Amino acid sequence: MKKIVLLILIFFVNIVNMFAQYKSDALHVWSIVKADLERTQSVYISDSSIYCQIFSYMADSSKLQLANECKTYLLDYGNRNLIKKYAQYYEIPWQKYPLFQTLATDTIRPNSKFPLWVNAMLGDSITLNLLISEFSTSTDFSNKMNFLDCLLRRNDIDVLSMLIKEYEKNIYYYDRHNYACYSSKFFLIYWLRHIFNENPLFCRLYKENIQNTNVHYISTNNTDDIPDVITNNSSVFDFINDNGNDNHNEYLKMVELFVNETYGVHINSDDVKLIWFYYVTERE
Repeated sequence: MKKIVLLILIFFVNIVNMFAQYKSDALHVWSIVKADLERTQSVYISDSSIYCQIFSYMADSSKLQLANECKTYLLDYGNRNLIKKYAQYYEIPWQKYPLFQTLATDTIRPNSKFPLWVNAMLGDSITLNLLISEFSTSTDFSNKMNFLDCLLRRNDIDVLSMLIKEYEKNIYYYDRHNYACYSSKFFLIYWLRHIFNENPLFCRLYKENIQNTNVHYISTNNTDDIPDVITNNSSVFDFINDNGNDNHNEYLKMVELFVNETYGVHINSDDVKLIWFYYVTERE
């Protein structure tokens, strides 16, 4: 009886130690990922040692739970070029990570079972046309962002054309979830930050120029009165004119020059004093 109790106790202690080790490793991985993103101000991880450490976990069959968490970090924050560069050196059981394999290799073809973002990344024309159409016709900021998020890993001229058309509208969208207004120019910048994530224009200079603490307060009986698209609200545009940030406008000029030099496309657009700002409502 004592032997059974001892074995149970040893088993319990081992489980506790394994869980503690997992929590420690998981916290460590997230801390180095977060530190790298903050250091570079990039949307993707740039430190090669982080990729190697994560791949070592994914190749270790005894650390499946940690490996799944690491996989999620790379799906969200992994630079595809660096993923492909380093993943080849590790014996990763690809059958456990079918979506991640689409990032790590060039041999996977589009599949109707894949999420939209995977098929878009793989260049599936039907998926790309669908996302472009949905983005272009939607007037809801959250929906537009959802469609655009599916296009962030595809450097495509049709996507660029879609975003330039949006850029040139010179209107604002109300984000009801975050109580903010975004210029239609924001979407192009957001996409370019992911496509050219190592370019200082979309890392350090973005951070330096697009930080914004402007808050526009209004009083209203019904927040639903605020439209999804703001084109002629005098209160909003008076606020923009009074609180305009020259850094925002200068940054947009740098982005337009970059697009012209990189893609050979000239953008015709009016100046904008604020790319985004908080738009907080208070009930009367």
